[in-house]
Amino acid sequence: MTTATEKRVAPGALYIPLAKIWFIFTAFALNFVLPNLLDPDDVGDFGVVIRLVSLLNMVMITAPLLAVSKFISEDESRLGAVQRTGLLLQLAVGGTLSLAYFLAAPLIAGWFNDPSLVPLIRATSPVPLCYGLYAVFIGSLNGTRAFRTQALFDMGYATLRVTLIVGAVVLGFGVRGSFVGFSVAAIIILILSALVIGRWRTSTAFPITRLAAFALPLIGVVLFQNALLSADLFWVKGLADPERSKFLSGAYFAFLNLAVVPYMLIVSVNFILFPLVSRTTLVEDQERSRRYIGTSLRVTLLLALAGESVIAAAPQAIVRTVYPSKPEYLSEASVLILLAASYTVLCLVSVAITVVNASGRPFRSMAGAALALMVQSAAVAFLGPRLGLIGAGVGSLVGFSTGLVFFVVYLHRTYAASFPPLTVVRGGLAAVVAVGAVRLSAPPEAHTMLHAALAGVVYMIVLVITRELRAEDLRQLRELR
Repeated sequence: MTTATEKRVAPGALYIPLAKIWFIFTAFALNFVLPNLLDPDDVGDFGVVIRLVSLLNMVMITAPLLAVSKFISEDESRLGAVQRTGLLLQLAVGGTLSLAYFLAAPLIAGWFNDPSLVPLIRATSPVPLCYGLYAVFIGSLNGTRAFRTQALFDMGYATLRVTLIVGAVVLGFGVRGSFVGFSVAAIIILILSALVIGRWRTSTAFPITRLAAFALPLIGVVLFQNALLSADLFWVKGLADPERSKFLSGAYFAFLNLAVVPYMLIVSVNFILFPLVSRTTLVEDQERSRRYIGTSLRVTLLLALAGESVIAAAPQAIVRTVYPSKPEYLSEASVLILLAASYTVLCLVSVAITVVNASGRPFRSMAGAALALMVQSAAVAFLGPRLGLIGAGVGSLVGFSTGLVFFVVYLHRTYAASFPPLTVVRGGLAAVVAVGAVRLSAPPEAHTMLHAALAGVVYMIVLVITRELRAEDLRQLRELR
């Protein structure tokens, strides 16, 4: 039976996925438009710094947002107290982090063997602090179920950010101007959120230790999980020959932007899976948990293979189409085949991390992500200088696969859940046939986007022929409630 509260919340909750979709769209616009506007030497610098500050931003916003939302949703009368405590905590942590980031800019640039990164890093130093404080205000909206306002703020900020970053480059301010635009956007949205959402009058207090204790393990998970997305790029920039590091890091950043597309789209599965597993874990429904996990892993694998097969089948055609101003990247485009395989694995790791977090064991998911990161970094550091971008791609594949093995073993032991063996065989066969059909149809330099689309069609046909895709699948998805 649907309660009055559920009826009130449900329509507003629809705005959150829309905001996520809009955020992903603006991120794609930024990653695909900006490299075509920047000089070749600036693409890698932009990629390294934007990934570096984004890693700090995710740490500052994700866990605190969830912590503030949790304690306000439990008792809305403590809204002002939780918000004030959250702001004090974020001011201390975010302020320290932003200051340390600013002061450490020469050390960071030195590790990358590129002193020109110093002003770029310092231009983004206010952003982690702004994100941290903004997280408190957005967490307040989430905790009071003001989903529409939350979505409008997030969509507005995503639009403002991409407009100021791209606008600065178009106006001739270059890569440094783009980062100034980024910081200005963060400052503006912080001021607006403080004016609209801030609750400054409260006579009660909320213990800072409760917020910190809840957020701490989640911070570790977010840090390691998001570091997996950028560690290989950092190693490419830091270990490459200084004379080629700008070109190689720029090309690799461009390729990562392509390979991550299916990953970003599939992450939406996590928003569905988290509450389902949380609920079944709470009532100790082992069988339903096993079914949810198995179905989610299967769906994720098939979707990831579909998207990444399209990329792996015609990488040169996709690079020519998306980055027409960077023909020099074509010489390294074959690394996309490895990155496609890597991000297929990372999609599965992401779902597994969501499951483990939802079951109330964040330290285990942090351990798995940390293990994957360490193996990835070691492999890229060893293979990158010897094999170039191919070595970086192989290193990431090895690291992500190590993490997947960790989580597969854990899920099997805890829930007796795993991939259906036939799905792995059929999905892998469909991907190999799809990529092979395109690669054999014409030489890579003759491939077009039609060849990439053909790979997707062949993939689906093989799944239907092998009966991996059935009408029953739709019924199973409808039952996930």
